[in-house]
Amino acid sequence: MSVTKELGNQLVTNEPRPPVKRFAVARAATWVQTPTPVRLKSPSTLVAVLLLAAAYSVSAGLGLLVASTPGNVTALWPPSGLALALVLLWGRRCVSGVFLGSFATNLLFFPNVERWSPAGIVGAALIAAGSTAELALASWVLDRFVGGRHAVATRARVAMFCGVAFASATIAASVGLFSTAALGGLPVATWPRFWLTWLVGDGMGMVVVAPFFMLDDAPPRPTRWLEWVVVTAVGLVVAQVVFGRPLPLSDGTTLPLAWMTLPSVVWAGIRLGPRGVAVQTLLLHVVASWGTVRGQGPFAPTGDLALVMVDGLLLVAVVPGLFLSATIARDAATNASLEHERRVLEERVTERTRAVEQAALEQSRLNATLVEAQKQEAVGRLAGGVAHDFNNLLTVISGHASLLERPLSDDERGDSVQSILDATSRAAELTRQLLDVARRPLTQSTSVDVADTLRRLRRLLRPALPASITIDIDEAPPGDVALEGVQLEQVLLNLALNARDAMPTGGRLHIATAFRQLDASQASSVALPAGKWVRLEVSDDGAGIPAEVLPHLFEPFFTTKGRKGTGLGLSTASGIVASAGGRIDVRSSPGTGTTFTVWLPWVDAKPVVSSEVAAPAQARGGRLVLVAEDEPLVRSIVVKALTRLGHRVLAASDGEEALAIARQHPDLELLVTDVVMPRLGGVELVKALRARGPIAVLVMSGYHEQQEELRDERVLPKPFTLEAFSNAVAEALAGASSQGA
Repeated sequence: MSVTKELGNQLVTNEPRPPVKRFAVARAATWVQTPTPVRLKSPSTLVAVLLLAAAYSVSAGLGLLVASTPGNVTALWPPSGLALALVLLWGRRCVSGVFLGSFATNLLFFPNVERWSPAGIVGAALIAAGSTAELALASWVLDRFVGGRHAVATRARVAMFCGVAFASATIAASVGLFSTAALGGLPVATWPRFWLTWLVGDGMGMVVVAPFFMLDDAPPRPTRWLEWVVVTAVGLVVAQVVFGRPLPLSDGTTLPLAWMTLPSVVWAGIRLGPRGVAVQTLLLHVVASWGTVRGQGPFAPTGDLALVMVDGLLLVAVVPGLFLSATIARDAATNASLEHERRVLEERVTERTRAVEQAALEQSRLNATLVEAQKQEAVGRLAGGVAHDFNNLLTVISGHASLLERPLSDDERGDSVQSILDATSRAAELTRQLLDVARRPLTQSTSVDVADTLRRLRRLLRPALPASITIDIDEAPPGDVALEGVQLEQVLLNLALNARDAMPTGGRLHIATAFRQLDASQASSVALPAGKWVRLEVSDDGAGIPAEVLPHLFEPFFTTKGRKGTGLGLSTASGIVASAGGRIDVRSSPGTGTTFTVWLPWVDAKPVVSSEVAAPAQARGGRLVLVAEDEPLVRSIVVKALTRLGHRVLAASDGEEALAIARQHPDLELLVTDVVMPRLGGVELVKALRARGPIAVLVMSGYHEQQEELRDERVLPKPFTLEAFSNAVAEALAGASSQGA
């Protein structure tokens, strides 16, 4: 390091000038903030040593610009801070450059000895050794314990950095005092002030200059060049007004206004970071030192303590500025870290949500697969039962048909024909039950008396239920619902059998009936349209149904009976009731029994059509009829039946052929068609013929997908008897005649 730092004008102008200390010009530069590496890419060791020595010497020479008379006293020694920063940047391998720079500087300015004399060389070498030890120790401690270039990243590190700077400065101050006293003849009375001046100058140089090259670990700040210029200009103007240098705008003031120069440093700490604090403090040092050593500014009247006051001002400026910078940097880093964690958390939540949704979809798929497997099993059992029933019916039909081929008496022939018709009727009923399970009823609703159905049901239930179950069926007043008798019986029978399974050890089955006229308010309370309704309640005092089972109770193939049940009983009942425009509700809880409430529309019984009215329409033949049916056997029997009724018949095997025939016979009066046919279906055929003109239509149908489009047509479900077919033909022709009239 360089030499003495004296106070005031104690040294006379004819005394040899001691070595120079204390100022480095703040360089204007841009930088890229790199938060992680402690070392930057450095030049080779030799180049780094030479550059460090040159930087030390040049900054020392520039310090003379603001030195006091006779040119040796400054408030701050910039080479110590610049050298510390370069050692932190390039590593302690280049610390020998400190020795070269300090030796060259002190060789020219060693106090009270002749230049290039042995005493001057030895003294310069000793001071250089002390400065080298000072910076080597400071850089090692900062690297090891304070974060190296990140020594201004937190308030704790700033405090440690300042402590390390002033503690290590005691080495150079002590060596400098010893060398100067031994070789330069320094008076004993000046030793304390000499040592303190050296220590404060070196320590302030490190605290003020080094932060310009350090990092505060904050996220990159936006470029604020305009703010830099404005803050610098304001700081210079205020310092110029207070201390009167370097611009000839003011001669300074002796008023205690030095504190007015601090806001620019504070603002730099808040907005511009440690580099801003270093720049603003160096500028304040230049102006305050320059004015003070020339007797201007508020510190000039203090005499020997003038530059000590400048040191105090700089310390009060730089330390709070670095503290503020570290606080803002830490807050910014914390916010950035929190934002990063928030984004990471959001990504994880999104991923976890996606995983949960995927798991839910997979679970849903597995459940659907399980349900489908259960349905397939149930369908298999159902198909086996249906196949068994149909085989029995086909055995009856084929057996009696074979008998009819042999010579038989009239009674035997009549018995065989009746057996075949009975088997066919049972097969038709079995088909309707299967369609009810699918909720695809094809029959056009008729009405049935509830009271008659309940009387028949009592006879059906007693053999089907064990003697341990008491059957209690209330008497019901006469009243019709829009169902066939067998359908209403099937609904109540399925509910009764479900109650039987819920009472394995016995109990009471109660069936009650009520006829209700619901107004708007009453209907809304039970979620039904206003009107006349029949309410049937089937209740038991069995085990009850758990709450988690209730929503699935009417689903097809859903069962809680394991392999003993098919899950079709309640589903069939619900399908039948829904086809009539009604609804089934259920109330139950474990241990309290179960009550099924069946709501069915109450309808007026259809008036009986007298034979006098129906006979003319049925007996009247001679109509031109077009039959469209793709099944040859069905087409053949329909043609024969129509011919026996006296009608003229044209036959087609599909809709396209039927449409072509219709174009050649515009006098067609009746169309008898199937629904599902190749090329052109029955619904499309009816629309095409109706577009040409009025025509009576009779639709023959089994299970199909276009029921909604046939609501206005006369539908005859398959299979049917010749009597039912004849009546349907007569009704279709009579309906067409009434519409034409």
